[in-house]
Amino acid sequence: MGWISPDLHYLPLAVIVPTGFYCASIGFLPESSTFLLERGCENLAEANLTRLWGNNLEAQREIESLKKQLEKETKFEFNAKNAKAILKMCIIMAFVSLSGCDTIYNYSLIIADISGIKFNGNLLSILLQIGFILGFLTSPPLIKSFKRKTLMNISGLILSICLILLAVGISEKSSSISVISVLIYAFGYGSGIGSVPYTLLGEILPESARNVGTSMALFTRYFSVFLLLKSFPISVEAIGLPLLFILHSVCAFLGVLFVHFCIEETK
Repeated sequence: MGWISPDLHYLPLAVIVPTGFYCASIGFLPESSTFLLERGCENLAEANLTRLWGNNLEAQREIESLKKQLEKETKFEFNAKNAKAILKMCIIMAFVSLSGCDTIYNYSLIIADISGIKFNGNLLSILLQIGFILGFLTSPPLIKSFKRKTLMNISGLILSICLILLAVGISEKSSSISVISVLIYAFGYGSGIGSVPYTLLGEILPESARNVGTSMALFTRYFSVFLLLKSFPISVEAIGLPLLFILHSVCAFLGVLFVHFCIEETK
């Protein structure tokens, strides 16, 4: 909208309206069936599913399935096996952040402005988002067809190469190299590193550590994003954009090495 309308006063309204619809719809959402079963409200859980699906028989089957899953669940145990699995997932999530996705995604307009490339920053931001969307749409069949480690490693190598090309494009003030590398980067991220780790959460973490491990892995992911975004202005001023993207490229490659040597294939 910032590209369509230069008057930035409309931008807060564009955010407030969908947020208002979201808040208004919360009251109409049914409570989680698992949450209700854990608190002994089986009848309410079944009624909610029946209202959603319109089929009481299917709702009853789902309730029975959820009850069996809850019976199998075990409390969190802190042991070497669980700690190792959680640490691996935290490291993977840290490499996801360090691969530069959030830097490019959140600062695309600023990057286009200060890099000196002759390309509209708003258009670059839109094309970047299209690349992410296409990558994420492609990821389900890729995850189904390829091994997890293979997909992660190919994606990581694509990201590493594209980041180097982006650094070169910015250094040479080449809009074509910069834009093409960003688009390929976005697609490579969405189809691999941006999606596969969330599949690995359910495959690497033992059942007794899944809830705690997932929380810790996601905390690592978003806390590292917070640090990266806050340090971006300082990093650009200290070392410049090209070197910053080369560092991101190195991190993406180190992530490939970590996955190759330290992560077990789960497919």
